[in-house]
Amino acid sequence: VSVSRALPGESLSLRPCGKDVDIPLSATECEDLDMLAALRELIQAGRGDTPVVARVTTDAEGAFEVQNLPEGTVALWAVGEKGAALATEVQTGTADVELVLEPSVVFAGRVVDEALRPVAGSKLTLFHTQHSRFFQTTSNGDGRFTLGPLPASTYGLQVDDNHLIGPCLRETSPGELEAEDIVLHRPRRIVGQVLL
Repeated sequence: VSVSRALPGESLSLRPCGKDVDIPLSATECEDLDMLAALRELIQAGRGDTPVVARVTTDAEGAFEVQNLPEGTVALWAVGEKGAALATEVQTGTADVELVLEPSVVFAGRVVDEALRPVAGSKLTLFHTQHSRFFQTTSNGDGRFTLGPLPASTYGLQVDDNHLIGPCLRETSPGELEAEDIVLHRPRRIVGQVLL
């Protein structure tokens, strides 16, 4: 079981979507193009994550206790061989938390360039849209990557590369990533002139 805590003003899930303070920046409902650019920049800079503040292992009966947590709300993530569970709004001090393992999900896919050649070394950041915890990996020599197992929920994915431009998907599923490669594009430019 891992415990993560969103940080006010830092975690994507506690940053507003522009002027709409009721929708977090990481939410799929945040459709403001300026905010999408801000989301990309924060993830590229390695900011906006909801950090893990504690980890514990359950005993033979599945019981656990997490100590020395600050007052407030945290998320509990349970991942095991038989599944995963997530509770995003748990008040610290609670004594009757029950997490029920359900089938977990694994995000796996392949990163390619425009010529459909595998791209190695691309950084992939999967983020939970409601709690903005980051899960990161890099694509291997065949362009392949795997993230998980994780609790079934809504996740976004951003792909960053030093030489190519990658997407920021506001919502993705394991099935979508397995069915279609992630295509990175080479940077292009436009040259013009503005006249009166």
